[in-house]
This record gives sequence, C-alpha cells and structure tokens, in this order.
Amino acid sequence: MFANLNTHSYFSFLNSTLSLEDIVLFAKKNNSPACLIDFSTMHGAIEFYKICEKENVKPVIGLQIKYQDNNIFLIAQNFVGYKNLLKVSSCINTNEDYDITKYLEGLIVIADSNISWTEKFYLSSDVAIQEAFYLNEEDAGLLKIIRSINSGSSLEETPTPEAGKYLLDESEAKKIFSSKQLATLEEIINSVDLKIVTENAFNFPRYDAAKDSSVVLQELCMNGLSKRLNTSAIPTSYNERLKYELSIINAMKYNDYFLVVQDYVNWAKSQNILVGPGRGSAAGSLISYVLGITDIDPLKYNLIFERFLNIDRKDKPDIDIDFPDTDRQKVLEYLYNRYSKNNVAHVSTFQTMKAKSAIRDIGKSLGIDPSIINLITKEFNSDNEDDVKKAIESSSAIKSYSEKYPELFKHTLRIIGFPRQIGTHASAVVISLTPLNDVVPLMTNSQDSILSTQYAADYLEKLGLVKVDLLSLSNLTTIQNIISLVKTTRGESVDIFTIPLDDKKVFSTLSAGETSGIFQLSSPGITSLTKRIKPTSIQDISTISALFRPGANTLMNEYIANRQDPSKIKYLNDNFKSILLPTYGVIIYQEQLMEIVKVSANYTMSQADAFRKIISKKNKVELLKLEDDFKKATIANGYSAEQSIEIFKYIERFASYGFNMSHSISYSYVSYWLAYLKCHYPQEFFAIFLSSTSEIGKYLNIIKTYGISIFQPSINTSQYGFTLNKQGIVMGFNCIKGIGNEIIKSILNLRDSRPDKKFSTYIEAIGMLANNSVGEKTIESLILSGAFDELLQNKTRTFLIKNIHQIVLSSKTMLKTGEMLIKPVLQEVEESTQDLEDLSAKQFALIGVSFNEHPTQKFKKSYNATSDLKTISEMINKKGKYTALVLLKSFRSITTKTGLPMAMGTIEDETGSSGIALFPAVYSKFSNILKNGEHYIMAIDSTDRGMQALKIELIV
Repeated sequence: MFANLNTHSYFSFLNSTLSLEDIVLFAKKNNSPACLIDFSTMHGAIEFYKICEKENVKPVIGLQIKYQDNNIFLIAQNFVGYKNLLKVSSCINTNEDYDITKYLEGLIVIADSNISWTEKFYLSSDVAIQEAFYLNEEDAGLLKIIRSINSGSSLEETPTPEAGKYLLDESEAKKIFSSKQLATLEEIINSVDLKIVTENAFNFPRYDAAKDSSVVLQELCMNGLSKRLNTSAIPTSYNERLKYELSIINAMKYNDYFLVVQDYVNWAKSQNILVGPGRGSAAGSLISYVLGITDIDPLKYNLIFERFLNIDRKDKPDIDIDFPDTDRQKVLEYLYNRYSKNNVAHVSTFQTMKAKSAIRDIGKSLGIDPSIINLITKEFNSDNEDDVKKAIESSSAIKSYSEKYPELFKHTLRIIGFPRQIGTHASAVVISLTPLNDVVPLMTNSQDSILSTQYAADYLEKLGLVKVDLLSLSNLTTIQNIISLVKTTRGESVDIFTIPLDDKKVFSTLSAGETSGIFQLSSPGITSLTKRIKPTSIQDISTISALFRPGANTLMNEYIANRQDPSKIKYLNDNFKSILLPTYGVIIYQEQLMEIVKVSANYTMSQADAFRKIISKKNKVELLKLEDDFKKATIANGYSAEQSIEIFKYIERFASYGFNMSHSISYSYVSYWLAYLKCHYPQEFFAIFLSSTSEIGKYLNIIKTYGISIFQPSINTSQYGFTLNKQGIVMGFNCIKGIGNEIIKSILNLRDSRPDKKFSTYIEAIGMLANNSVGEKTIESLILSGAFDELLQNKTRTFLIKNIHQIVLSSKTMLKTGEMLIKPVLQEVEESTQDLEDLSAKQFALIGVSFNEHPTQKFKKSYNATSDLKTISEMINKKGKYTALVLLKSFRSITTKTGLPMAMGTIEDETGSSGIALFPAVYSKFSNILKNGEHYIMAIDSTDRGMQALKIELIV
C-alpha cells in the first residue's frame, strides 16, 4: 500500500496547487490513505479530516518542521499524537521555545539524520517519502505561476519547480522507491489509527466553578426581571416566558454561556462603555433582556425565543454584541485577563483568491499589459467574481477576453478559491474551559498579544468550542461621543436608555426626509421610503429597514398602499389577522412566518423555526418533503387540501424576503437614538458626526438649516478634531489632508506656550512652527486651508504663500519671545480673480469644502431650475439618471477597442469632484463645445462603474 506521505496543501500559502479535495479524492481513486503534511502549520488539518470521513478515506496528518537543524516529519499515530501536533505547531507559530521530547507520545518521528532525543524514529532515507505540491505533471506550470505570485517576481525570474513533485499512484511509486522503502512506509501507515474526538461537547468556561450554574443563572434572572419591570409583582406572561427559557437553556447545558456573556457585557457597562441594545436573534430572549445582555423587551415586540434558541436546534447559541469601535479592545482584554491567555483567542479567517485578484496576479506573472488587465477586471463584479466559468458564459466581454488570453483564464479558473493569506475575524473570539492548544493549533496575532486559532470559525464549533462575537459599531462611538460633548457643553447628562421613544419632533423630522447622518436611514433610497411611510414609532423604523432590501419592491408598495388605506388589506385567512395586523397584512418578518406556520400546521415554535430555515434555502428536494409534511399537518389541523396548498404558496412567496425582527427592532433603537440626539442637540451631533465623514461639503447646507455655522480651521482656535464654540462648529487640524498627529501635537503645544495661548502674528506662528520641525509644505497646507486667515489683517493668502520661504529662512534667527533678529523681506502681491479661484480649489482639495464661493455656485444662482439639479456628492455611488451643473476641470480623448473616439474627464462642483466618461455617441455629438474650465449642464447616468454623460449643454 502506497501513500504520498509528504503532501503539501494549498494551505502552504501560494506554495502548492493541491486543494484538500484534490488530495483526498486522488487517494480515494487509488484506494490509498490520504496524507497532509504542511510546513509547521495545521490550517487545513481538521477540514482535511472531515473530508476524509465523508469520502471514507484513511487520514494521515502530520507536520514538517525544523528542530535542532534537522528536517523532521511528525505523524499523528492516534488522537494523542494529533493533540501533540497541535501543541508543537502552536509553539512554533507563537514563537515559544519548546522541548519536543514532551510531545512525543502518539507521534511517529521521521528525520533526515539520526537524532539523540528519541529512539522511536525512522530515517527518511529508509522511507518512501514522496513530496507533492501539485496534482500531476501538467500542473508544474501552475505551481510556478503561484510561486511567482508569492514572490512578486515575473515568471522568468521564478525558479522552475523541481520535477516529479506530484501525487504518485502505486505503480509510479514502485519505479522510484525500493521495496524496502515502500515496506517501511506501509509499516508507518498501518500503525496510524487516527480518530479525532471531541472530549467536551461544549468546551466553554465555568462562570463560577464553586456554584451550580443553573442556580446562579436563575437567581440573576429573577433579580434582573424585577429591576427591568420595576416591580416585585411580576406579570404571569413574563414569569412563564422566563421559566420556559430557563428550562431550555438548562436542558441544553448553556447556563455558563449566558453567565459569561452577561458578565463581560455588564463589565463594559460598568466602565461607561455604551453597549448596543441588541443584535440578531438574541434580542428575542427574555433572559438576554433581564441579564442586561440586550435592552429590548421581547414581549413588548412579540419577539420569539425559538428564533434564537430551541431544543431541536443543533447550532450552539450565538449572541453578538455591539461595542463602540474605540472600546471593543478593552472588552477583549477583559476576557483575556478574566479567563487567561491560554483560553482566549481570536478566530482566524482565510483570504481566498477571487477573480479580480487572481487575474491581476496571474496577469502580472505572465507579463500582460496592466491596462489590459484593468479592462478585464472591470468586467467582474460581486455577482460573478467567485465563478469565472459562469462569468465567461454570461458575459460576452469576459468570453472575448478568455478567448484572447486563454492561458490567463486557464490558470485563473484553477486558483479561484485558493487561500492566499490568513487574517483575523473582525469580531469572533473563542473562550474555552481547557487550554486552547488542547483543541486547536494556535498562532500569534499581529494586532495584539492575544493569540489566534489556526482553524477558521466553521470548524471550531465541531470541536466543541463556542465563539462569542464582539462587534465594532462606529455609530455607538458617535452616540457615546455626542453624549460626552453634551455633558461638556451644556452640563446635561443624557441617558440614552431612558429617553422617550415617542418624540414627535424626531418622527416629524424623519418623515420630512431629514435623515442625514442617521444609522440605516441616510441613503437616498431609504430616505425616500422613510418619507413615503412617515414613521411614528420604533416599529415603523424597523419596518422601513426591513423593507428596504433588494427585490422587496412589491412588498414595499403593498405595505404602503395598505398603510395608507387599511380597507385594502386582504387576509388569506382570519387566523393570520392578529399576526399581520401590525404590518398591514404583509409578511415582513421571519417571526411572522413562524407564527403563521404554527397556527396553520399546529407546529411547535421549534418546528416552525426548522420550517423557516428549510423554506428560505430553496433546496428543491428539501422543499418537496417540507411541502408534503406541511400539507398533511394543516389538513390534520382542520384545513382543506386546497387551503393547505394555498397557505404553503403564500408562505413561500414571502419566505426569501422575511427579515429577522429581533435584529431589526434592536437596530431601530440605534437609528432612533441618533435621530433624537440630532433633533435635540444638533450642534453636538454635527460636531461629532462631521468627524466621521469625508463628505463635509455635502452636509454644509443641511447644517445651515439648523442655524449652525461652521468655520474653517484656525491656527489659534482649532483643536485636533471638530469642536464647538459659541459661534458654531470649528474644523479641527485633522480635517486638513497631510496634517498628521505629530504635527497637530506640535501646533497645540507651541500655541499653549504662547502668551494668552495663541499666536499674535503670522510671522510668529510660521517661525515657531518652522523651528519645531514643521515643514514648509505643511505650513503651506495650513495657510491654504484658511488656518492663518485670522492673522492676515490686510494681507492675503496669496501674499503669505509667496513669502513663506523668506519667513522660514528668517525664523532661524527667532528668539524665544517670538521676535526675529533678522526680519524677513516680504514682497507685496496683487491677488487676481484667478488667484481667488485657485485658492478656493486648493482649500476644497485640502479640507473637502471651500469657504469661498465655488464658481459653480455663481452659475447656479442664475440658473432657473436649481431645484432639479443634483450635486456631485449626491450622485456618487448612487445609481440613477440626474441633471447637474458642473465645472469640467479636464478631459482627454481616447480610443475604444473598436477604434471609436471617446473621452474621460473630471467634473467638479462645490461638493466634490468625480471622473466622468463620454462614450462615442455622446462625445461625437458634443466634443465641439468641450473646453477645460467651462461650466456645463450635464445629464448624467450614475452607475456601478462610475458616471457617464448623456447630454451636455454649455452655460454662457
């Protein structure tokens, strides 16, 4: 029996063309064991094992390592050996010194030379060891390609892979290896009996090892319920719901899970960290609410616990928690310290090759012109970049390129899905009862001192580990910062959890379409929907976000029509009326679908949740059985055969659109919080919000409607970011492109050192900055941003720009008082209209807004239909046809692939700039009126690929 012992998978990143399926299926075809031995790491080991299980192939798992200058193979003979592989790999990949003799139990050792630390080994020269990096001889070229990608060198510069490093069948092996070597290999393979088992089906830490977790949880829940309802006379509905949830959690042995989650959530709250009100289906749990994990009362909103957790559900609980992005790390460090560094780890992810990256990399390797590669990659999008074959079949352009560059596409098809590098999951963390390297291999993490798993999230649960998700939500940071600023500016303490949820001003503002800066509601499409629905409650905000999804236009229109005229509502069945009344006869939420299934078929909620999952997947085989079972159940429940068919079709129609109500309601609170703060504390809201957007110009007019003034950067009053004063909002130094943190620190420190903590003249300010390592170019940026305007007196920015160099030279003679021994000789400058326009443009380029009137604004004042015009910032990244008044900054003629002339240009207005394409039909019609620096009315089509002009009119 032969096996390719030293087989390296594509988890030896960009050093093998062999997928795990390649290895296992080759072994199955040749009736041999499948082997996986990567260099020091075990990224693919558990997935490989699972594939072997599925294909009924014997797995052989090992590591190739360097130890004491010896090339060594470690083969797991059994589960004990596998666990020792985990430890060895963890030591190597966390840079931990280790004594290999502590980890030899259950391992077969093969070495290139004699070793002193064990007698239980084989010399590699005595074993038939085939090293394999590719499937067959033909794949050697592909291996060279991916190695050239790995090294960043051209194909010519990349060494040709050593011949024969592919998977051998037994007949080929017999030609290469001696019978003695083959016999030794067979002896090793026969001694392997690896069965990976999970010793603890739920490997999660104990909250308090000295106490019964179920008792602790029950006590915390009862106390929490009294606090939440502010009474000791608990309503029966809450008591029964709590008792039911506790019984399910205890039966599934998840008590500690809930205790641990509530522990770190409530720790965060104790540190004044704003925790999100809820996320996902966990908000459907009363226990989550009373423990403080969520802040949504599930009974108030008719949220269903079984959507989150039920006795028939195989998935482990999954509570996601949102934290401000500035505070997530603090919570992570709390877990790290609470449960020890050996029991807490980040979860790894693998970045895989997609069409665009593969084409770029392979194209570079093959030496194809980068401009051609750019044209090819532009044809790919999120819908087709995972399936190149499908993309070729569905796109004539991609098909044409594939025929013109067959080698490029041949290799691309092969490496799509290859793992390219390892990353860190944005939110997932695992916490275990036992040291993690007993269960998974670990590695260092570049972000912090907390280790990472070598396995991805999908396989951790199979090993009994449960991840917790600590998510970063920037909107919580915004809310937290607004509240803090309100405290500073007004002395008011805002408790976001106790504000009224029926504020008429909030809903009036949202209904009018003033949704800028509001989480979930600020895009043009959803703003339009908000204006149509005119929300009056949290539930309405939830409905808006749930309806605004791809393909849900029919539901949207039906809901609005029914809302405007409830007499139009038609219920398929009277039993559905109470379920659908809150959403005007339309199934919007998954929870509604579950309730309809329960009422129709007399299913339990657990069965209804299972039904929901299956019908949403659209698997034809599963759907047929589901439909048959459902019909039988509905008929048994008193419905006719015709009614059962009708109900199933009705449910099926809505199944793919159903949204998780628990999540939708939770996130609607965040939207409402922001809207409330914006309505009642607009200065603080915009001061904080502007710090988080690059589209400052877009919001200037909106801010003005609130009666708030915004001021350009000031060398004497600006701080790091946006700040408030009695006059309005002042831009910070960090708004200026190219001004980094160290420069800002220098400015602030120097300013603080001056009398009255401000610079008295522009000469003093420039001189002191120059003498403290602030470069001339940086000072110029400060001037162009407007930061020196208040010190200019009767001078101009143009004058100051002209004289910077002289002032900097004289600054070398500056005394501590700010006086210069040698006064700079300054030249007077006359400022022209063109100078003013240039200064305005440069200020705009530096801070995203010009405080001088942009040239387009002058034209807009004299243009009759200004209300029909869109700004560039309103059109960018938003599909649709618009009319805009723009300045054509520049354009250049190019030729299409078919030889026709077209042009690419740059347009600009007071809110921003954008590229624009003038395709042949448009360019040929309007090229005679195109001139750089002129203003035009343009009909523009904004698409996924950018903007294109449809019609152009010169403004005279």
